[in-house]
Amino acid sequence: MTAKLFIGTVVNSRALGEIEILENVAVAVNESGNITSITALDSPDYERTVTCFTPESIVRLPKYAFIIPGFIDCHIHSPQYRYAGTGTDVPLMNWLNKYAFPTERRFLDDADFATKTYSRLIKRCLSNGTTTACFFATIHLYPTLNFVSLIREAGMRAFVGKVSMDQNSPKYYVEDTNEAISAADEFVKAVLETSGDARAALVTPVITPRFLPTCSPQLLKSLAAIAKKYDVPIQSHMSEALDEIEYVHQLYGKADPEIFAENGLLTCKTIMAHSIHLSDGDIKILRDHGTGIAHCPLSNYFFADGILRTRHLLRSGIKVGLGSDIAGGYSVSILENMRHAVISSKILVSQRKRTIGTANKESDETDEISYKDAFYLATMGGAQVLNIDHVVGAIEVGKAFDAIVVHCADDNGNGIGGMEVWSDDTAESLFEKFINLGGVENMKSVYVAGNKVV
Repeated sequence: MTAKLFIGTVVNSRALGEIEILENVAVAVNESGNITSITALDSPDYERTVTCFTPESIVRLPKYAFIIPGFIDCHIHSPQYRYAGTGTDVPLMNWLNKYAFPTERRFLDDADFATKTYSRLIKRCLSNGTTTACFFATIHLYPTLNFVSLIREAGMRAFVGKVSMDQNSPKYYVEDTNEAISAADEFVKAVLETSGDARAALVTPVITPRFLPTCSPQLLKSLAAIAKKYDVPIQSHMSEALDEIEYVHQLYGKADPEIFAENGLLTCKTIMAHSIHLSDGDIKILRDHGTGIAHCPLSNYFFADGILRTRHLLRSGIKVGLGSDIAGGYSVSILENMRHAVISSKILVSQRKRTIGTANKESDETDEISYKDAFYLATMGGAQVLNIDHVVGAIEVGKAFDAIVVHCADDNGNGIGGMEVWSDDTAESLFEKFINLGGVENMKSVYVAGNKVV
């Protein structure tokens, strides 16, 4: 790629509840896709900076536009994209057998089915501004490696897991324990062999025990050993729904966090989806291990039997990012999941007020989040959960230019999509409108590591 200079407004969230707006700045991106400087246009350094770029490599944003960090989806089931928007009619454990397992099984037998599904999902993620995603694939080694190839071809940043499961699953969709261990090791080794290719290195392999009911103790311990051997992340589901929690207690007599910890699967590189029903002791276990949580507010409405206490977890020292949880959640849009994260927190506060019988200031402060908080979760928070906050999460010198260029109005000042723009709008009000009203039509271009992917 060629070096580029972006001139306009930048919006970041480096800390929970805080929005940083940099107006009239020039963001320099080098040939490797990294941000080398952010210079104010009235700075003495600006003229020297701009002379380093050809006119063709300079992108000047119009008046009602700004740059934000790319969105990060910390939990998404790639094969389930095939039926996204349907299957919201049954509880979790029934849902798996009715929808998830039969669909995922097809990815072994029908290569065209798999390629079309994965290709469309990657395209949809990028068009929605998701520059990084943490994917569950299927139990099949070679279809999952093909998925990795498609991601690399598209230039997306991703974490990909070949799912492991060896018990309590349909006969048509389950692995032999030893074969599951061998395939997990082979998958990680194959993905890590990038031969110095920068685009290939954008994909990280993830050890992926589906969830506790489908994994034997032998498999859990062996997967932990593979993760340690290659120093790679781990992902799974934790304390998601009441029927799942009851099933785990029947099998193991303990709660999810304790079992994962005993088997070596909780680390600072572990991403646990949902984690709705956590005790104070459970939270301490996660904090002590540095484990992060993928908050999936949309799918939680359908399956979780509860609402995540996001702010409480953050204040307890737990890393939290957002996840779409396709197809438990019906929308791949992290922007939409940001809105649901805010709404669900307000519902939680309202429920607690009714239970207490009066407004409780402490509960409001503990549980409610704002659009600023949601933006933080979708960018820097997600980067922290995936342990790549030194690489992405903000438009910042030294980080990769993973970014969305947002246009709120056309050249005549008319609002785009669901947004209206007025002459007295500030950069902050435009940003808030985008979070609440914006969509794909406002995301005019998307970049990963400096490469334009949309």
